[in-house]
Formats: sequence, C-alpha cells, structure tokens
Amino acid sequence: MEKVILYIKSKEDPSSYYRLYQYFYNVSKKKIKIAESIPAWLYRWYYDKSHRGYLEVFLLATISIVRTLFFFLYDCLIFHAKIVVVNRRFFARRCPKILGLILARYLKRKRVIWDFDDNIILDQEITKREKQILQQMAEKIVVTGEYLRSTLEKEVWEKVILLPTTDLRLERENISDWIKRREQLYDHKIRLIWIGSRANLPELETILPIIEKAAEKISIETNKQIFLYCVCNEKITQTFSNIRIINILWSREKAVKYMKQSHIGLMPLKDTPYTRGKAGFKGVQYLSAGIPTIASDVGFNHKVVINGTDGFLVSGNEALKEAIIRLSTEKILWKQMACQGRKDWEKKFLASRHRNFWINLMCNTNV
Repeated sequence: MEKVILYIKSKEDPSSYYRLYQYFYNVSKKKIKIAESIPAWLYRWYYDKSHRGYLEVFLLATISIVRTLFFFLYDCLIFHAKIVVVNRRFFARRCPKILGLILARYLKRKRVIWDFDDNIILDQEITKREKQILQQMAEKIVVTGEYLRSTLEKEVWEKVILLPTTDLRLERENISDWIKRREQLYDHKIRLIWIGSRANLPELETILPIIEKAAEKISIETNKQIFLYCVCNEKITQTFSNIRIINILWSREKAVKYMKQSHIGLMPLKDTPYTRGKAGFKGVQYLSAGIPTIASDVGFNHKVVINGTDGFLVSGNEALKEAIIRLSTEKILWKQMACQGRKDWEKKFLASRHRNFWINLMCNTNV
C-alpha cells in the first residue's frame, strides 16, 4: 500500500471515527498519517458545551483551518502521500477562493478519495467551491446510499461507491451473552435507548409523549418499569410519570455500555430532504448489539431494519406506540428479533468487510 494521508475532523467525531478512523488508527505511521483538523481535547470542549458564542465558533474555525493547512505543508515537505482520503470536507462552511486554489494545487497529482455520510451539501457544511473541486479531483467517492449519490452531479455517479457506516468494536463482543442478561431483566424492567447528538435531540423529544402513553399501558398491564437511556451531549429536561429518563453524556464507551443493557433501540426521524440522506447508523449499532430497533420509515432506515424481523419500521404515532408495547410485552418476539438483528447485521454491515474494502481501495481504486 502506498502512503496515505487521512483527513478527518477529529477521532472524537462520530462520523470521522466510524467512517474511517476505526479502521486505520493502528496501521503503521509510516504508511498512514491521520490528520485531525480539530484535536480531541478541543472537540470535546466545544461539542459538550450547551451554549457556544461567536468567540468559540471563531476559535474552532481558525484552529481547524490552520491545522488543515499545516497538514498540507507537512505532507508536501515531509510525508509525501500518494493517496489523500478526506472525510466529509477540508474546510467547514467557508472556502474562499484562496483556500480553493491552495486545495486544488495540493490535490494535484494525488489519488483522492472523498467520503461522506450525511447530506453535507444541503446542510451547506461543504461549500459549492470545495464540492466542485472534490467531485472533479476524486477518483472515488464513498457514500452511504443512493440518496447521497443523487446529491452529486450525474457526471460523477460512476465514481461513487455505496458503503454504510458500521461499528468495528461490536464485532468482537459476545452478543449472545448480552441478550441473555437482558432477558433475565425483561419481566421486571424494559430499557429503551436513544443515541444521538444535540442537533438530533428534537427528534427524540417529539416522540416522548408517545413513549409515555406506551409506558403507561405497559405499566398497568405488566407492572414493569420503563427506562429511557438518552446518550447525548445534551440532557432531556422533561419529566414523565411512567418513564424514568436517564441522561448519559455521550462517549463511544458509554454508548457501548448502555447498549449492552438495553432492550429496545429508538431511531425516530422526520421525513425531510436532509433526513433522507441520513446513514441510519443508530439502527446499525443497535442491530450489531442485538437490540430490536424501532425506526421511522424514512430514507436509509428501510435498508437497515427489516420490518417485523429485527425490528419495526413505523409511520405515525399509533404505530410507534404499538411497536413499543409489543416489544415490551411479547418476550418471545423480542428475543427472536434481538437474535435476528445481530445475524442481519453480520450479513449486511460486518465491519471487518468494510475494513477490507478500505484496504483494497487504498491499494487499487478499481473497486
């Protein structure tokens, strides 16, 4: 494999980590240089803050640009990579002409691979200038699904490779033991889980009254306690009579810890042009952990969840309520879906296959 420089936001950033970093952080530094535009400590400081002012935004943007330009220089003078891989974008939301010229000159005579997993074009996370540069200069463009491919110019569709996001760490876990431990608690308590960021928290907050109604019925009929784990960098402040909400500050380790304990995974989404480009990663993680998943029937979710087999795809409040009730009261169904979810994950999202894909792509772009 030729020398590779890998541009990511931060190893603490979920997209950076799960799309690329998890596959390459332990590869020889002589072969791969990982260029983080935001150091881990700054990323956690910034994204865990409840309120961010202009000063914080300016500081993060300035450091990100300076570090990215530093890695350009480092690569040109010292590392001499033949392959450049970039996750999402080089410059967030701003790419004036001078940065565009520097970027185009830097990428000249490099083999470029561009990877992204959200609708960063609609969200304007990437500028039109940088999009055009990457479309033109990339040998391959790796995205999660057909919808994201459609956000690119038709002329470059032949460059596009579809690759969902998955979790390498959970491949090594004994999920059968996890399911057995949950089964022992099933008759007394049900634990729901939602994992996400502050930006996506409104999706969960919208369905909390529905979860409360389902929990009330479950409590009356079975006397079970209903818990909701919210693993996020923001807290739910609402309180309910029948749901015990437990806020957990997100980290990869905590996400795994609380998935290990959970019976049902939640993946609500409103149907918008942006959410249709989402990668369904919450659902992929839940299935990998043997957690039956209730997902909105939106976008890529229908590629993740097989309705009635490893979870439920729902449209509307009543369908959501009934799915929660069924998975909380029908033990045989719950266990079947938990076991099947892991099997389906191994068929569709096995992380070691994704890692091999990236290694092969680095060695030969005719994949």
